[in-house]
Amino acid sequence: MFVNELILQANIEVKTNDKVSSMWKSYRQTGSRREACGFIIGGYEASNNLIIVDQCTTPGIKDIRTRYTYKLKDPKHHAAVVNAYNSSGGYSNFLGVWHTHPERIPSPSDIDINGWNHLIKENDSIIPAFLFVIVGTEKTNFYTYLNERFNG
Repeated sequence: MFVNELILQANIEVKTNDKVSSMWKSYRQTGSRREACGFIIGGYEASNNLIIVDQCTTPGIKDIRTRYTYKLKDPKHHAAVVNAYNSSGGYSNFLGVWHTHPERIPSPSDIDINGWNHLIKENDSIIPAFLFVIVGTEKTNFYTYLNERFNG
């Protein structure tokens, strides 16, 4: 069952299932925990202006994680996207990345924004909508990119 997490600007609605929401909450960066990160996998329905998050990857052994930085290095993230794409008949695909911040109400850093812009530039010809999620210690914020515009 999908639950409506948040309605964003530009009438883009994001839906996640309970499993994804719970997983994000389980990685909240409390105490001295390192940043967690992963890929967001799902689909975009242009006719409904709807992003549906089916699943997310979780930190892998080869990922580099510190208190304030992360680098997605583990090949399991890409493998999960390929598997989701193939098993869904092409509906599910890479939508973006999620990661944690050690702050109550998270906001993107310059490093986050630069990384997002790089992902968009490399993939905008094949991916119509992007979703970036930052999980804070109390709140989770969603940022979308569609038609050359960030919303969030």
